[in-house]
Amino acid sequence: MNEKRSLLAVALAALACEKTVQHVFVTLAFLLGYGGIRESVVVDYRVLVVVGSVLAVLFAASVPLVWRGRERGFALLFALGVFDVASEFVAQGTFAIHVVVSSLVAWAIVLLSLARWWLRRRLAGPSGHRA
Repeated sequence: MNEKRSLLAVALAALACEKTVQHVFVTLAFLLGYGGIRESVVVDYRVLVVVGSVLAVLFAASVPLVWRGRERGFALLFALGVFDVASEFVAQGTFAIHVVVSSLVAWAIVLLSLARWWLRRRLAGPSGHRA
């Protein structure tokens, strides 16, 4: 697929880069016990280290796929965004979570992914094939 890179694709790739860096630093903070971060969550920090490491790798893996316009990259990034939003509630143990940049970026990924999906469907027309 030789599709011209859309602004949404560039934005999503940039957000995936941010999430990769964020998960690396938060995972390191949990490992080192930096700033009392371990006490700020209800889940065992060792579980969060494993999950954070996997998320960092998956967010990083989504970047070149999204950059190249691969649908599986957009699907992966959307799923990671949804998982990241849900994990904020689990990690903090409440529905009244502290809204931090991390959760805002995850929401942006989810919403921009949905906007991209909606736009692609609109542009495809009634036959379902892109013009």
